[in-house]
Amino acid sequence: MIRSRLLFFLAVSLLLLPSCSEAQTSKWEKRHRFKWDNALKANVTEVYADSSKLFYRLAQIYAESAFNPLATSDFGGWKAAGLDTVQAILQRKGASGLTQFIWPTAQSLGAESVNPRQALVDTFANDLYNPRWSLHACCRYMKSNELLMLRTKNPKAKRNLIANKDFSELCATAGYNTGPGKLLKQLNQSSDWQIIRLKILEEPRLYAEKIIATAKEMKASGRWAR
Repeated sequence: MIRSRLLFFLAVSLLLLPSCSEAQTSKWEKRHRFKWDNALKANVTEVYADSSKLFYRLAQIYAESAFNPLATSDFGGWKAAGLDTVQAILQRKGASGLTQFIWPTAQSLGAESVNPRQALVDTFANDLYNPRWSLHACCRYMKSNELLMLRTKNPKAKRNLIANKDFSELCATAGYNTGPGKLLKQLNQSSDWQIIRLKILEEPRLYAEKIIATAKEMKASGRWAR
C-alpha cells in the first residue's frame, strides 16, 4: 500500500514538472521560437561594447514581430491595392522582418534585397527578411538613436540619458517608433520621462513603456534568466 502511494505521488509529480521543451521556451514564444540568442548577444556586445542592452533589444524584437521573421505590417494600403509583399515593401508600403524596417531605412542600414525566403535561413545576408541582418541592423539603428538623443541642448537631460539606462531606452525606443527628431525636440525641453510621455503620441509612449516592462520580465524568466 505504501509503495503504491509512493508510486502514485511520483507519477503525479512527474506530470506537474515542465517538459524539456517547455523549460526551453517562454510565454513569449507560443507561436514563434526565438532561435537567435547567441547572434543577438554577439550583435549587442559588438555594437554597444557590452551586453547590458540585451533584454531591451530582445523585448523590442518581440514587440515588433513576436519573433516571426516573416512578419509584415500592412500600412499604406498595400493589401487593398492588390500588391504582393515584395512589391509593397519596394514601394515603401509596409515593414518586414524580425525588426520591421521599412525599405528606405533598411537600405540605409545596408539591406540590398527583399526576399521572404531569407527569413528561413540561418546564414547572414544583406536582406530585409534575413533574421541575422535584422538583429545587427536593429542594434545599429538603436545605438544611433541613443547617440542622437545625446545631442540634446539640455544638460540635465544629457546627464539623465547617461546615468539612467531606462530613461535612455524609453527615449530611443519612442524615437524608433515616431522618429528620433521628435524625441530630441522633447529632450531639449525636459529631462523627465513623466513630462515627455504626455507630449508625444500615445503609440510611441506605449511602445517604449511596453519594451521596458517586457525586458524586465524576460530577464527574470526561466527561459533567459541564466
